[in-house]
This record gives sequence, structure tokens and C-alpha cells, in this order.
Amino acid sequence: MGLALARSGRLYEAVTAYTDALAALRHAGDRQGEGTTLRSFGSILVESGRAGEAARTLTDAIAVCRETDGPPWRGHGAVRPRPAPVPGAEIR
Repeated sequence: MGLALARSGRLYEAVTAYTDALAALRHAGDRQGEGTTLRSFGSILVESGRAGEAARTLTDAIAVCRETDGPPWRGHGAVRPRPAPVPGAEIR
């Protein structure tokens, strides 16, 4: 829900949706879901111009992902690491 709201330019509502989602995930004990949601929420906070909150949120995301052995790039709209280039497979 938060991602859809953010993509439609409704950042204030997206922040509320992420806050609610995090509360539900924490209540359920879903640490991997929490880590993924924190990462996405941090990105939305950056877009909202809330750099300090974003930094804290993304730091929390990293900590949760390390704790659960979950990669921080897992989830919707996530940035994934680029694969190493394959020799001889250059795009022309």
C-alpha cells in the first residue's frame, strides 16, 4: 500500500501506511518483513525530504537484515546488485 501511495505522489499517506505496516509486522514478529519494509520506508523518507529519519530507518533495515540473514534488496521496487560482467558479452 505504501509503495502504491508513494508512486502516486501521496508521500504523506505513504509514510502513514509504512508506519502502520511496521507496527503490524513487529506485532506479528515478522523480522524479515520488517527489514524489507524498513528499507522501502527509508526510500520514501528520502523522497519526502526527511533525510535524518531516512538514515535512521535505513540503518535499522540493515541491522534487521543482518540479524535475519535477509538481503536488504529483497522486496518490491528494490535495487538489486548488478551481476559481474561476463568477458566477451559486451553490449554493442
